[in-house]
Amino acid sequence: MLPQFQPMLAFPAAPFDSDDHLFEVKWDGIRALAYLDGRTRLISRQGRDLSPRYPELEGVHRHFSAKAVVDGEIVCLVDGKPSFYWLQRRNLRGAATYPVVYIVFDLLYYGGEDLCPLPLMERKEILQRSLAPGDSVALSSFIIGRGIDYYHAAASHGLEGIMAKEIASPYLSGRRSRTWLKIKVRQVINLLIGGYLTTNGALKSLLLGAKDVHGLRYVGAVGSGFTEQERKDLVERLAELSSSKPVLQGVPPDIARKARWTEPELVCRVEYLELTPEGLLRHATYKGLTLAPCDPVPKR
Repeated sequence: MLPQFQPMLAFPAAPFDSDDHLFEVKWDGIRALAYLDGRTRLISRQGRDLSPRYPELEGVHRHFSAKAVVDGEIVCLVDGKPSFYWLQRRNLRGAATYPVVYIVFDLLYYGGEDLCPLPLMERKEILQRSLAPGDSVALSSFIIGRGIDYYHAAASHGLEGIMAKEIASPYLSGRRSRTWLKIKVRQVINLLIGGYLTTNGALKSLLLGAKDVHGLRYVGAVGSGFTEQERKDLVERLAELSSSKPVLQGVPPDIARKARWTEPELVCRVEYLELTPEGLLRHATYKGLTLAPCDPVPKR
């Protein structure tokens, strides 16, 4: 029987260079440990067995010559890039339409030996020798030293970010450690506030718009990043700008039914990860009001 592990976790950080670290892509998917002992079991961070959900990964164990436990990410690649949007929707549309790949980046156990105490670079070398990649299994590549260049390359390709890991670090099962750092790529945009949603009178989220040739187009909502004082102040300011009709085009009906509309006079600064195929902000975070003008609709 294979020993049980929990995923090692990382702290957030800004881009940096270091010869003591390796840098690899932060894959935008679902983290899973794979237990490989004549069959494949994919276990999530919460301990759920994901194997039935991804039948195309049932043969991951065949790519290793011995029993193993590996750490990796289940990703859905669209035009060569991971898309969490389509990964979420593949169960609704069918696995054949949006197949996944299991990208392996660490080896915890192999051939009867617990490898967690070994330095990361040694685990990587054993992993590279042990894994025979295939259509559904890939090895995560990395570079050493040039983290800032690697970060900018990830940003230019529209990736979620990068990971920085100390090459001498052990694998700390179930622990968050600063020997692993996650460096996310975030984009910033200035958007007009055209409405808002409340819960029990308190601000829940702002409804945001960007300019296009037809006017002000809805590009999503932001519900995180506020202090409690900002939530209170925004509700008061937006109530003074109340409007009887919407100024945002394309607001989904289920949101529009609950919305409180405002005159589009306030511009806020928002960070976001990427746009969905519908052109809506994903993982948006409020960064405050600004006197800067509203930006045009962001390009996908």
